[in-house]
Amino acid sequence: MATTINGTGTFNTSDWTGAGSPTNFKITGFHSIAADALKNQTTIKRVHLVLNTDGQEGTIADNAFEGCTSLASVKITASTNGSSTGINDIRQEAFFNCSSLKTLIIEDLVILYNIGDRAFSGTNINTAPALKYVVIPDWADPSDFNSGNNGTIGNGAFGNCNELEVVVLPDKLNQIDENAFSLDSGSGVSGLQVIFNRPSGNTSAITARSSVF
Repeated sequence: MATTINGTGTFNTSDWTGAGSPTNFKITGFHSIAADALKNQTTIKRVHLVLNTDGQEGTIADNAFEGCTSLASVKITASTNGSSTGINDIRQEAFFNCSSLKTLIIEDLVILYNIGDRAFSGTNINTAPALKYVVIPDWADPSDFNSGNNGTIGNGAFGNCNELEVVVLPDKLNQIDENAFSLDSGSGVSGLQVIFNRPSGNTSAITARSSVF
């Protein structure tokens, strides 16, 4: 059974250790996860993040779970109030080198506006997440971005994930940066199916940098 860690504001290392450093846990009430919060905590196996941004921006900050090599499952859901969580940012190398990560679930009500550089990547194909399916259900309208936010799937965001089979990309996504889903060898992932989940009639452009796939 998962341990529930409830709080407010930004989740940090002390919130985890104060709950007994559980390996399977659910985080509720917080709107953000601090940079390096659980970096290199190799005992963690499953995490369920229930975002409570209440209209403000939520973040999973730089390197928050980097090097959690036993982490197999990440689920990101919204607060159970039936409305969206505001817009959310998964930042640079948030899940970098999480080599056991096979399951990533992002609930429909979680609206992203950015996935940072190498967020779900690895140093090489052996240390990158072992994801097979990536579904990004919703993306914020570009008009919702603050001036400093670029609204992209970043450089190498899912780089070196050589087990990927299916990627579903959301409506309103406006940019995919270099090597977002490719390998360091310079090649794409063999057999990868990419689906753009866009309603009929949406012809707005998506900027794709070099070697995206």
